[in-house]
Amino acid sequence: MLRLTDKRLASATPILEKYRAELFANRSFNAQVFERELRELWQTGCQEMKSAALQLAKRERYREASVYYMEHSNPGTGVAAEFKLPLAEVYGLKTFDIPERAEMQEKFWASVFEGAEH
Repeated sequence: MLRLTDKRLASATPILEKYRAELFANRSFNAQVFERELRELWQTGCQEMKSAALQLAKRERYREASVYYMEHSNPGTGVAAEFKLPLAEVYGLKTFDIPERAEMQEKFWASVFEGAEH
């Protein structure tokens, strides 16, 4: 498990800020490129990146970028199992795989972008 230390976070700040800005400007970013840049910086693998994303979600400044990454990091295969419960909690749900998830996910993102000055 990768531990997101203050040193690692500081080294990643330019990358995190770039993708955070892109998310708020365009309501999206390329999650695979985001992951690749962080993995190269931290010299780590896919599993460690999942751990880092979960830790980033607890950082207020990078919460939305982390949530977006968790939603889009596995194109074609859906949300990784490790991300389902944390995402459900972000959406205000007890579990991820329920019919209301799409509606609650949409509400979450609407609240993020509604009048947001980030």
